[in-house]
Amino acid sequence: MCGGAPSMPSMPAPPAPPEMPPAAPTPPPMPEPAAPLPAPAAVNAGSADNAKMQKRTSKRGQLQQASSGTSPLKIALDKSVNTQTDSKKGSLNIPN
Repeated sequence: MCGGAPSMPSMPAPPAPPEMPPAAPTPPPMPEPAAPLPAPAAVNAGSADNAKMQKRTSKRGQLQQASSGTSPLKIALDKSVNTQTDSKKGSLNIPN
């Protein structure tokens, strides 16, 4: 028949593993924290600079304010900004 299976060829030796790079140096120690801040000064309850409490608005007042939308926050458009009134001016909005 066949005469048997052929023998396995010999394997060459594996190459040596590469050398590991040196370990990273240790980081410097953490700096010492700054001295703690002093405690805040106490404020008198009767001081004039205390914030005043706002008067509570009614439910109706809240609804009216909410329904007004953003119209009170809009800035009026100045239509005279880009108009050509002087022939020396260009199209840029730069004052003289």
